[in-house]
Amino acid sequence: MTSSTLATFKIHPAIGIARVGESETDFYLAPESQDALPIKCNIQGTPVDANGYPVAPGNAFSDRQFRDDMGYIKRQAARFKIYQYDDEYPQGRQVKIGDQIQGVTGYGKLQKIEWSVYLANKKSSWFQFEQLQGEHGYPADHPLRNPDITDAETRQRLITNPGPYIVASTGEATEPVHFARNANPDFTQNFPPEDLAPFAINSLGRAMINDHQDFIVLGGAGKSGSFKKGFGHPQISHYANNDGWFDDVADGPVSAILYYFDEVNDEIRQIEVSDPAWVIVGPPAYAPQIPNMINMDDLIYDLSVREFGYNPYLYGPDKFDNPEPVDCEDDAALLRWRQARKKFNPHYLPYFEKEIQSILIRPFMYQWVTDFLQISNDAHGIHKRADFDLSKISKPPKWVNISQTKKAIAQLKVALSSNEARTTTQNSDELAQQEEYLAELVDAQRTGKHPTKQENGDDFIFYDPYKDNRLFIYESLRQNGEENILRNHRSDPNSLIYGRSLMPALSGDNPISNVLPRKFLRLTDTQLFLLHQWALGRFINESEEKIDANALQRPLTPQGEGVDLDRGVLTNLTGGAFCPGAEAGWIMRNPGIYTKPYRIFGNREYFPIGTGRLSGRAPFQPPALTLAGDISNGLEPGDITKFSALPWQADFNECSTQNINVSYSSWNVTYNNSTNATTSKNDEISETLWWPAYRPMQVYTLDASNNKKQVDWARGIPQTNAGDLKMVSAWRDLGFVLGTVPKEGDKPYNLSYYEVERKVLSDDAND
Repeated sequence: MTSSTLATFKIHPAIGIARVGESETDFYLAPESQDALPIKCNIQGTPVDANGYPVAPGNAFSDRQFRDDMGYIKRQAARFKIYQYDDEYPQGRQVKIGDQIQGVTGYGKLQKIEWSVYLANKKSSWFQFEQLQGEHGYPADHPLRNPDITDAETRQRLITNPGPYIVASTGEATEPVHFARNANPDFTQNFPPEDLAPFAINSLGRAMINDHQDFIVLGGAGKSGSFKKGFGHPQISHYANNDGWFDDVADGPVSAILYYFDEVNDEIRQIEVSDPAWVIVGPPAYAPQIPNMINMDDLIYDLSVREFGYNPYLYGPDKFDNPEPVDCEDDAALLRWRQARKKFNPHYLPYFEKEIQSILIRPFMYQWVTDFLQISNDAHGIHKRADFDLSKISKPPKWVNISQTKKAIAQLKVALSSNEARTTTQNSDELAQQEEYLAELVDAQRTGKHPTKQENGDDFIFYDPYKDNRLFIYESLRQNGEENILRNHRSDPNSLIYGRSLMPALSGDNPISNVLPRKFLRLTDTQLFLLHQWALGRFINESEEKIDANALQRPLTPQGEGVDLDRGVLTNLTGGAFCPGAEAGWIMRNPGIYTKPYRIFGNREYFPIGTGRLSGRAPFQPPALTLAGDISNGLEPGDITKFSALPWQADFNECSTQNINVSYSSWNVTYNNSTNATTSKNDEISETLWWPAYRPMQVYTLDASNNKKQVDWARGIPQTNAGDLKMVSAWRDLGFVLGTVPKEGDKPYNLSYYEVERKVLSDDAND
């Protein structure tokens, strides 16, 4: 095998997501497409079918069992693969032991793969989270977590650091390595005190290689505990900052090195995987099939498009007829591109099902995880005459030949004059539909609202009967700069949407303080542009046009299995609001943490293998993890999750609904006890949801008579500090929200309804 271009190797997905779970035996693999169930696997991490038999790579089988036989929640594992890119495989191919691969000086069979992973948790040592303060750096006097621990060496012990691990495979599945206390004898570990209450933390997870030669990374058990003792402890007093506490979520780099037999030089050689990955460990996904209003792929795709030239046909300098690729690894070229005047391509036509419907369906799906929007279900409905009626909003405008329509109706009438055809109900219905359609065309032609033309003696009309439906939805959306505005006052005062709440009606990055307020969530710039094109009728319905939207025929549009993994995995994470966030926070929208689209910029000092560092040498001893926030040399293990709530259960519990003062766009928290009171009993308060797809509110179950009803998902746990402490244990008993078993080809929104696990709710007072 030879290639004119040197092959490169990349790990996909670029960012993997693992989730905590208390089961010590069973787990499943992270879903790899939007709103999908996780993938069923065995204890080696190899995908299996319903009966537990291994299946071929790519034949994923959905796992609907979120608990093991003992009732413990399974962990979710992140699965990583290595792809080779060259002239023969420009979109990449997964490499396996025994494959011919190309190295720097020759080529030959792949003999061995060494994977490495390094997870850590820095939460207890980091700065206190205070909404958007710190997004662009912390001042030196910003308060720390555990501020009474001032000695630098002691503060270092606040970092949970099991050290780096290497797992090698020559083709067989491997035994797991454990990121556990005393399980890494070649490394000086840091773990919290062993007597934490209510739960000790002795591990951040484990890793292994499965039968498909995928690298499998699992996170912790979801445990949290405090070292503070005495009356009233352990206690939680804040949604994000609680001194004395530790938890076992984590993050860090994943890298690999390939060993191949160089047939040219007759020796074993190594080649580095040039694009490493990152793994983030987060809380469970309790409603895996319910999409978030903004997911992490939406966020990173938008950032990649606007900061890295990821899709220059969609966004860039005004050269869309012949867009130029952006070399993100050339700093000077990237800087020139960033400094150029850029815009979204006005001729870009989004695909309805792939790029538009996937956004619009999200508020409709929220009905399965909250009754907050019960009074506006028609507003978010997709059925006939609802605001999101798919039979209308999916229809792009088009030139229609009125003359030909008349001829077709006349021909059908002649056919129906025969006795045989007259008895065919289908033909009669077709005639009625076509006559109704013709009446609409003639009426539209008469009003003069639609452009018309004549060609070869035929009358044509540019027919767009549902433009108002699309504009109604788009004009309801919160635009850039409207994050602190509740109601729509920019539309025509006579319109139906004037004075109504802007959408999405969800809490933003900071609805709880007056400093850097961002009260309500808005869609990304890219999402808003795509919806704007759709609203104007500039879109394609791929089903009507019989187009495969997965094979996009657009210039320089990223494609391939690796790209699908990078994006598909991240569709199942929350991408806002960040207060502080779910699996990760606002650090994910900082372009400085990426080397290129989707690739985290990792500090190579903490990579056990790669960047020329050969394995098989003395035990790898990286520098101590730092306490500073300088990312100029790249992120260290633990540098993403350190911005999250401590413990994770506190923010998870409290981020359900939020009372937001919307009397003034720049105010939220007001002080009625002040002598200079700036608020009154007439102030307007809006109760707003946070992330119902991440932290459900109300869910369906069946009562004893098999009737559907909604119940409190959290089973009465209060949204208070006391409830936060209860959630440290109670998260294990909360039910997963699952759709009814789909028929082949069903999409999530085709399912009849979603319900919470009845096994979990069987002894609930609400059931």
